[in-house]
Amino acid sequence: MGFKAYACANLGVLDGATVMINPSDNPALYEQDAVWNNDYLEDPFYRTKARLIQGMIPYGVRTIIDVGCGNGANLHALDSGYWVVGADRSRTAIRYLKGRPVQTSADYLPFKDWSFDVVMSHQLLEHLPEDVFERAVQELTRIASRYLLVSVPYRDRLKQPRDCCRECECIYNVWRHVRNFNEVAEIRRLFPAFQLRIHAFCGHENEYMTRVGLWIRQYLGGRWEGNPNSVCPRCGSKEKYQAGFPRRAIAGIVDRLDRLMPKEKAFWWLMCLFERTDSGPG
Repeated sequence: MGFKAYACANLGVLDGATVMINPSDNPALYEQDAVWNNDYLEDPFYRTKARLIQGMIPYGVRTIIDVGCGNGANLHALDSGYWVVGADRSRTAIRYLKGRPVQTSADYLPFKDWSFDVVMSHQLLEHLPEDVFERAVQELTRIASRYLLVSVPYRDRLKQPRDCCRECECIYNVWRHVRNFNEVAEIRRLFPAFQLRIHAFCGHENEYMTRVGLWIRQYLGGRWEGNPNSVCPRCGSKEKYQAGFPRRAIAGIVDRLDRLMPKEKAFWWLMCLFERTDSGPG
């Protein structure tokens, strides 16, 4: 099953291509209107990121695709003059896209080789299960004729933003992050056909709880993230575990003590611009 890709013949959409949605994707999370019905550019950190994206796009670029575009916030912030396409697995997300939407998974991009001057991917790679991740990296590489512009959370602590399902007691990352990137070299190794031209850090500086404090807060204090949009990957419930007294008191004490401890810090995002160095297909 699927939906015909939007006609983008000048950019080499494969004839008869249909949308491919990987079954490991979770529509209970990604099809929530509350996730996408937001103007992320109202946040000053997102505006700064959008300006950085614009500033890192090289001169002479004409065609751009944003893979995992969400509601299109990054594309909407670009200067006019580019021919842009937004690709995302979420039908709900791309309804907000002003431009040319294609609903498809990152591991199946229905475009011919070297279709776009710039292939962008922002806050996508950290979400992908291993099999999808490997194929998505190959697909990003395949359709980029000149540049890749990729951003990921930097030194993300996967165990901090977690919720506990009240129904089945599953503990899960609220953003469904399944991997982190702690060094620039980790991103660079993903794209051997490209050379890293520039990288930059942006967003606010995160402060992370000590690992011992976090463990006590979550497992003894029963205090989790409580994100209203998070969905249990096991049973699909949005109900969150809520601890009673005295566990809440334990969590409160840990929070106060943790403020006195030195913190691990890291900027929110790492952004990398890569330029293709190989000779291309054939």
